[in-house]
Amino acid sequence: MVFRDDVYIFCRDSSGTRFSSLLLAALLSRQIKVFEDISNSPRQSEHVDVQAIEESKVLVIVFSATLIKRRRYWNLKKLETIIKGERTAGQVIIPVFLDTEPCHVVADEVFARFKIGKEEAVRWVDAVTKIAALPGRMYARDESVFVGKIFLKVMKIVKPNKPIVKNRSRCSIAMTFLVIINLLVEIASVVADQCSSVGKLYY
Repeated sequence: MVFRDDVYIFCRDSSGTRFSSLLLAALLSRQIKVFEDISNSPRQSEHVDVQAIEESKVLVIVFSATLIKRRRYWNLKKLETIIKGERTAGQVIIPVFLDTEPCHVVADEVFARFKIGKEEAVRWVDAVTKIAALPGRMYARDESVFVGKIFLKVMKIVKPNKPIVKNRSRCSIAMTFLVIINLLVEIASVVADQCSSVGKLYY
């Protein structure tokens, strides 16, 4: 099958926006064709999104604890389309669980909070469980590190014969820069918390 896009990034929760945006920037810097289905991207037709899933070689699916909160009908339809594509079209799926676990995404309390019926809940559990069981599942705790890991993994699939780093390419320098910047931001955040906390000790 000939794919229109190299990568499809699915992240419909604002908590994963920074993670997805960093990955998108890294891939675009290497001329990788990406279809972005990210919460802060311009809204397109959901039918266009489903078509993009079917026509992309690699599917990066970012899960968060609040995935079900918004546009859940279409999010569920997309996950089911992704599972079908993996079985029939030979697509590669990279599930990323961002500060969460599969069981938390489809927890009973989540279904109760959003008043999800039994039939829909079963479909959600089935879709998330099947995607989570695929090889290559990743749990993202440190965004900077995992963006780099996923970037390298995607490059090996999409451009297997092309060196990822050649003569310290601008892309490798950019990725290193992103990691350093994010680490500095995290350090600054910790320092600010310590300064604003009264009588709280950090070890």
